[in-house]
Amino acid sequence: METQIQNILVTGSEGGIGQYIIRELYRQNDNISVIRTSRNPCEDKDGISKYYHGDLTDSAVYKKIFSENRIDTVIACAALWNGINQDQNVLITNTLLITVLLYAVPPTVKNVIFFSSSAVYSDDNYDDRVPLRMFPSSTYGASKLFSEELLVKTAQIKDFTYTIYRPFHVVSPAEIYQPGRSHVCTDFCYKIISKDNTFQFEALGDTNGIGFTWVEDVADTVVRNIENAKAHNQIFNIGTEEEYSIRALALEISEVAYEKKLIDTPTPKLECVTINHQTDGRFNKLNGLNSDALKTNFKTLIQKFISEKYLKEYK
Repeated sequence: METQIQNILVTGSEGGIGQYIIRELYRQNDNISVIRTSRNPCEDKDGISKYYHGDLTDSAVYKKIFSENRIDTVIACAALWNGINQDQNVLITNTLLITVLLYAVPPTVKNVIFFSSSAVYSDDNYDDRVPLRMFPSSTYGASKLFSEELLVKTAQIKDFTYTIYRPFHVVSPAEIYQPGRSHVCTDFCYKIISKDNTFQFEALGDTNGIGFTWVEDVADTVVRNIENAKAHNQIFNIGTEEEYSIRALALEISEVAYEKKLIDTPTPKLECVTINHQTDGRFNKLNGLNSDALKTNFKTLIQKFISEKYLKEYK
């Protein structure tokens, strides 16, 4: 008997994480149909997926999607980002995005996977095992925390399962550079390679504190655990346990860029604090999902990031 095709809706599929979620869905599943959303009309980009265009704060978009497709799983990546700050438009838009989606979800949907953010934490207590006691300081974090709570309540009412991921410092070549709003890896690559300006390496902090997580590892973990019962109705921090300094990042980018002849200036000879290999309590809960997939080390990550973004390799 032929296995029934699984229909998965991915919102925000053209974003920095969404693009890699799509790749992993097709890589790991032969019997799958992917429905993608896009704000602007476009050609059939991947030749496989079914596209819907429109503003996802408009319920008519979801009405059309759910009436024309029997969706089993929703992976919600769509969100408005404008930095960690006070931007009421971010709060309103992201709240509306999740509200409209959850209101439209029909009984056929059995599982909703939501990409939240580490910005939901307002202090250094990054614990995904307990309810948050303090409200996030940024409107982006507040919008994500509200979305989480709305998802949990709606799942109980409509009887579907959910999985919430709170990513920490995901590095993606698909991220578009935006001054003052880009992830530090994208920002440094722009300044060192694209802009090729005088970069003050010696002025950068040398204290380990950032774990750079390769986007393909995140996508792999999420897709592999779509049907894993251990992931259902759970919230997970997701990220690497390795920690590096801002200076180490800049020096590694410069070294790789020089090796690949993207810049003419050799890497400055500056010392960096060694890597922190201490157990990271933020991700202990994730171990139940075989988090060993988050295995791309720092040097390989920078190699892949630069190669895919600037040399169009690894795709």
